[in-house]
Amino acid sequence: MHCYDCLTEDRTLPATAVCTRCGAGVCRAHVRSADQPLPGPPDPATGRPTARRLTCTVCHNAERAGRPSGA
Repeated sequence: MHCYDCLTEDRTLPATAVCTRCGAGVCRAHVRSADQPLPGPPDPATGRPTARRLTCTVCHNAERAGRPSGA
């Protein structure tokens, strides 16, 4: 699989991840990684556990634009 964002820029690079939102393949340059809190009550000793969430640049920017300021 190739990076979709690179293909739109007339380049061909292998995808190293898949966007969890849109499913596009993304390379190291186009992938965005963020912590995502897991559902459920937090553990009083360790707090709420987080998981890694990978998205493409387009979905990352769209999600950031949709957040209220300060979030």
